[in-house]
Amino acid sequence: MSNSSLITCTALSPNYTKGRAGKKIDTITLHVYVGQINLAQAKASFMNKSREASSNYVITKDGEIVLKVEEKNRAWTTGGKGKKGVYYPALKTTLNETGSSNDYHAVTVEIASDTKPPYAITTKALESAIRLCADISKRNNMGELKFLNEPKYIGLPNKQNMTMHRWFDVNQRGYLRACPGDYLANKLAYICQEANKINSGVTPTPKPDDKMILGKYFYKSSVDGAKVDAGYVFNPNYYADKYADLKSAFGYDDKKLFDHFLQYGRKEGRQASVNFNLDAYKKNNPDLVKAYNNDNILLYEHYCRFGYNEGRKAT
Repeated sequence: MSNSSLITCTALSPNYTKGRAGKKIDTITLHVYVGQINLAQAKASFMNKSREASSNYVITKDGEIVLKVEEKNRAWTTGGKGKKGVYYPALKTTLNETGSSNDYHAVTVEIASDTKPPYAITTKALESAIRLCADISKRNNMGELKFLNEPKYIGLPNKQNMTMHRWFDVNQRGYLRACPGDYLANKLAYICQEANKINSGVTPTPKPDDKMILGKYFYKSSVDGAKVDAGYVFNPNYYADKYADLKSAFGYDDKKLFDHFLQYGRKEGRQASVNFNLDAYKKNNPDLVKAYNNDNILLYEHYCRFGYNEGRKAT
């Protein structure tokens, strides 16, 4: 078994089981690291033996790929060092596999993510995950990658060869853990699709962070003092990834990015969400441009308070 040539560097963890008990690699399991870690942090990850945890690869927030456990060995990721089977409440049955047995025939990848639900990953991390999955699949002759979001196909890679951590582990309430978070879970079919394009010779088309984050980023209207939900036009990961100057200054600090957007971004007409483009909103809604005297800040606010619900075109 070989390792990926896409890696930025190697920083091998002491936490692994030698070999794969004769199992062939036929599955990929993506996890979230829960933290927007950089390269130095990724290299330092999984070095503590007492944690009894690791993964074959770690992807940083900037898309760097670090080899942590060689593919010829089982990483302690989905099932840890040696956990047994668990009960799956949603299916009211025992799984065909445990997390540990999954890792004997799966390549596992931890991806840098936000620390809170839905545990979003950056666009660069997503792009690297797509390329890495394509590479793993091709080198191990896995064929077409498939994710149907069906736990009943666990252990049946001919039907589904991408699995999720949440299918193998339960929390203290007896229900599924979050990993890989709803954001990445909702991207798995897309990751398979784009990885398959690479392996068929088609250029992939990674999507920007398209999540509309409502109920988190508010500001007070300068017009009437109303509380405005800026989530219709603001996504911090998208904002940072789109503008190199902002990422260099603030990284993925959502508070600093939001402050910049409110103070400068709106006035400058910067795009902070794939769902809203100021130039397109102006072009598609000349009545608003006239009514608001082409005021950028008021046009952003109009979309948040009225335009989205009115179905006005903003892209």
